[in-house]
Amino acid sequence: MRIPFSRIWRAFPELDRFTDEQCERFVRAACRTGRRHLHRAALVVLFVLLQAGAVFAATGIAGSAGRRWDPFDPTGGIVNFVLLLLVCVLFALPPLLVMLLRDRLLLRRIRRVLRTRGACPGCRYTLVGLPVSAALVVVCPECGFECEVDPALRELVLDESGRGRFAPEAYSEPPTFWTARRRLLLKRCAIGVVFLIGVVLPLSWGGYEVFLRRQAALALSERPAPEDIIAYVEAHQPEGTTPDDPNAWDAFYAALSRRNEADLLVAPGTTVGVRSVFADYHLIFDDYRTSHMDEEDRQYYAACEDLARRSLVAYREGGVFDSLREVAARPRAVRPISLIPQNQPMLVNVALPELRVAREFARINAARMHLALGAGELGEYTDALEANLAIARICAHQTLLIDALVAYAIEALAISRVRKSLGSLPSEDWLDAIEGAFDRQRLTIPPSFHIGGERFWSRDAVAWTFSDPSNVRFGTASPALQGLAPGRTPLVWIGTYRSNRDAFDRSFDEAALRVDQPPHARAGGSEQPKTALAALFLSANEKAAETFDRVRLDRDGLRVLIALERYRMRHGDYPHSLDRLLPDCIDRLPPDPWNGLPFGYVRIDPETDRLGRSFLLYSVGADRTDDGGREAPRPDDRHKATSPDEQPRLQGYDYVINGD
Repeated sequence: MRIPFSRIWRAFPELDRFTDEQCERFVRAACRTGRRHLHRAALVVLFVLLQAGAVFAATGIAGSAGRRWDPFDPTGGIVNFVLLLLVCVLFALPPLLVMLLRDRLLLRRIRRVLRTRGACPGCRYTLVGLPVSAALVVVCPECGFECEVDPALRELVLDESGRGRFAPEAYSEPPTFWTARRRLLLKRCAIGVVFLIGVVLPLSWGGYEVFLRRQAALALSERPAPEDIIAYVEAHQPEGTTPDDPNAWDAFYAALSRRNEADLLVAPGTTVGVRSVFADYHLIFDDYRTSHMDEEDRQYYAACEDLARRSLVAYREGGVFDSLREVAARPRAVRPISLIPQNQPMLVNVALPELRVAREFARINAARMHLALGAGELGEYTDALEANLAIARICAHQTLLIDALVAYAIEALAISRVRKSLGSLPSEDWLDAIEGAFDRQRLTIPPSFHIGGERFWSRDAVAWTFSDPSNVRFGTASPALQGLAPGRTPLVWIGTYRSNRDAFDRSFDEAALRVDQPPHARAGGSEQPKTALAALFLSANEKAAETFDRVRLDRDGLRVLIALERYRMRHGDYPHSLDRLLPDCIDRLPPDPWNGLPFGYVRIDPETDRLGRSFLLYSVGADRTDDGGREAPRPDDRHKATSPDEQPRLQGYDYVINGD
């Protein structure tokens, strides 16, 4: 290997007979090929990588030494010198290695030229420097093959004595790639690209814009309006009501206004420590305090419970409960749609503060039921229960699935409070009052009503998406869709308005048919539309169906539980089978929605049961197998026994209706 900047041609004996000027011209000609650019680019990249590695290594060494170096150590100067020397070596290595590699590549290139252009075609013996005859022929001394020398190709040079010698000055690879056929193909491709860019693309883009605008006009004409949703709700009001009847939501807003006024009087904004005191009604009907709490926690929760009790008194005196009683007395329930004025789908801009207030009222009424049961006040107990059922009813009469989910959560709370109080009711009058409240506030609309209402919002979202060409011009990468759900839209073609509309309609049609059927009568699952918009706007119909199934199961189960309590009050003990309830205590036994058969029922010993129960009333659950009322070990898994998604984890367990 030569030292950098030396004469590289001296590494080849074949070039020793030529002058330095001739060798230098030969080396330049040998390097004049397309590969030299690739070599240079590779060497530059390698140098940058090696230099970056040297920087990182030097930084790491300096950082490690800095953490260990003591400035008062007398050997500090030696350490600095060693570090400086090491850093210099690190920074000197990359250019040295690159130059060595460059020289290695140059040597390989010259050797290739000598073996191809300056070698015998017969035996590959080098012919460089051999004498050329007057007939311009050079004879291979190895095999005797005669090669013609072409002065036009600058293969002939004269030495000092004037004799001709074979010395190819330049080397060019044969044109194996750019053949005449390939040049013609390249010209045709270039013409095609120009035609594509200059003619086809403008025409295609213009046609695409025309299609987007016609699609936008159709979507805009089919976009639902808030009035359409209100008309849908009006059409599904209880039988016998008219648009002129009093609206239960007006009474609900009146109750909210009176409650806000009462809160200003009873809640001055006190604190315990750093925590603000709030009215926690759970502490009244479902106390979650434990004996392990410290004194500050006990004081805080005591203040929250006291505020809740004082709030109940203020609400009664302020007429809040009178307004809730008015809600229960009004069958018609049509909530106005409050929209935020933005150019977005209605589903994104709808404001629903009423749902939060409805859940707060539900907790308030649950606390009223608990206190009324303890005081033996049947009227107050029934009034609070019916108020909760009425709030659930007016929420369920709205179109969004979130309305229905909140409604069923409120109803589930009311059912839970009744179920827990059944064993302590003093007489059948209480059972009659409870059944009367459920009958008066019975929800008459099927679950498919909510699927139909959700269809309005999804259709509006789809129509909004296509009503403006800029929303879909670049598919899911369009700024409007990215602004609705950043990072959630898949990088796929969004489809047309008609394809999305029809796919959504098919999905909602299937969901509406399935949700009104009991689980044991459903065949397979509902197919979700495979479009990019489904991930943004399509509601989880299957998950909502699970909630509907569970609430209907709890409703029917509560009817059987009330019949069992009625039988106990009349006969002194619970029956050994549910058939004994017919016909005096209940007119018919509702079927288990998971298998179509009557609910499971077993008698147990209250002395050994963890909740002191005398029986278990249960549904077979999503696995559709009767496991004798076997409960899931974790209380959180009680409701999950009716969820198909939780199988097979909860396979082998039943849903116990009179469970926790």
